[in-house]
Amino acid sequence: MTNSKAIRFMKIIVGLLVLMLLVVATFAYITLKDITGDPLKVFGLGREDNINFLILGLDTDGAREAQNRGWRSDTMVIASVDPLKNKITCITLPRDTRTEVSRLDNNGNVTSTSLDKINHAFAYGHGRQKYSYQNSMNAVNNFMEVDGTKMPEITHYVGIDMDGFVKLADMVGGVDLTLTDTMKGIGEKGQTVHLEGKKAEDFVRMRYGVTGGGDIGRGKRQQLFIRAFAKKLKDNDPIVNVPKIYKEASDKKYVDTNLNDDQVAALAVAISKIPNDEIEFVDIPGHNEKIKSLSFWIPDRDKLKQIIYDVFIDNTIDTITSAEQ
Repeated sequence: MTNSKAIRFMKIIVGLLVLMLLVVATFAYITLKDITGDPLKVFGLGREDNINFLILGLDTDGAREAQNRGWRSDTMVIASVDPLKNKITCITLPRDTRTEVSRLDNNGNVTSTSLDKINHAFAYGHGRQKYSYQNSMNAVNNFMEVDGTKMPEITHYVGIDMDGFVKLADMVGGVDLTLTDTMKGIGEKGQTVHLEGKKAEDFVRMRYGVTGGGDIGRGKRQQLFIRAFAKKLKDNDPIVNVPKIYKEASDKKYVDTNLNDDQVAALAVAISKIPNDEIEFVDIPGHNEKIKSLSFWIPDRDKLKQIIYDVFIDNTIDTITSAEQ
């Protein structure tokens, strides 16, 4: 996949991840209504600070499971929520970004550190229930420092199993949407179909044998599916359905987070005030490069330093233009 395509794909997935966070946050807001003041206080932050956390889109497949290779973080995004300006800035990190990554032993101790792909940090942490999230945050924190200019340390994460999301949609009776591509076993382009169960799973997972296939096509279909799911929730008693969805997501581990209930509720307060068009994306400039037969994304460190300064120090993201492709 070319870098420009990878960036577009990540933007699509970021929208899905933020939407899933909204579902989680909405439930917390419903059940923890006593948190109605300044959400920043819950995080121990000042009025002009941002709430920063790492979003990871998780995926696995039969081949990886057969080899006991487990989960991978196909999408990595730094989300910065600005309650004062009512906006979210999302910094997308190409999964092949070359940076220092640590390998951990079964007790979480660092055994070695080397220049590697940033998304390998998750695999080197021995899984979702062990140290993978912490190792990923460590890699991101290390990457987001250039010549002494650095973002505030990321200590919170949200991990989302995209396949599990389909099972949540089944809980509300599936979704209806209009196909943008012809898909064997599902329907023709332009046809409105009802998706649940295996059909819904095929719809969000299929990459090949379909017009508009590959990662980009799959990402666009996932976006359609999530939007349809959100509409179904909104139109069908969200006060009843959202808590049910959240409980299922928590019980089945479709969503992982180290945010506590008060922090999730505080995020709900902040996010509920942010319009959809106030979610901004910042891409890491750089170039592809082959090193020892492996393809890496090599960041432009001067431009990365400016992004860190603008987003986290000067907080003038409005001056940032889209990264050069």
